[in-house]
Amino acid sequence: MQVKVFLKRALTASLLSAALLGVAAAFGGADCGTSTDGTTTISIITGIPHDLVDSGKHCDYDSNQSKYDSYVKTAVATWNAYKSGVFRPDDGKVLQDVRISDVDKAGDNAFASTNLQLGTIHLNKAHLDKSSWNYNNRLKTITHELGHALGLDENNDGLPTNVMRQGQLENISLSTDDKASYDAAYARY
Repeated sequence: MQVKVFLKRALTASLLSAALLGVAAAFGGADCGTSTDGTTTISIITGIPHDLVDSGKHCDYDSNQSKYDSYVKTAVATWNAYKSGVFRPDDGKVLQDVRISDVDKAGDNAFASTNLQLGTIHLNKAHLDKSSWNYNNRLKTITHELGHALGLDENNDGLPTNVMRQGQLENISLSTDDKASYDAAYARY
């Protein structure tokens, strides 16, 4: 089930926070962001499990087997710049929450996929290795998939610059929608 809630931007920050907590209680959680039409868009993953973050509010990842490991580290740094230390590389002392690996599925339309039940992110080399793909295209795809691991859903109704928006392959920085969505997801960890 996906929940989308629209709140008018005119609400003050404190009223917005209270409204989000009320929505979260009623619907099992909420993400929010600011769209260009003056509304706030809330979209989260409400299924169980809804994220790959452990009870200590960390998501320990292993991407050593991926040829895109440098992209993963940059994408992790993007999310950790907003909420420090949530993503951590697996060091062998903690249980790995997500394993990031490569697949080669030429017939699959997905650039990458996140499986919350298995704790995996698969990066599809058939797409990511195309000569038409540049650095930003790969980085956005991986940053987007890490957002799913954090419990964020697709956000196609909000800002066109959302990392969590499908099809916008140049957006590599977190938008206000992405940050607000992450805030709401983080409150559920």
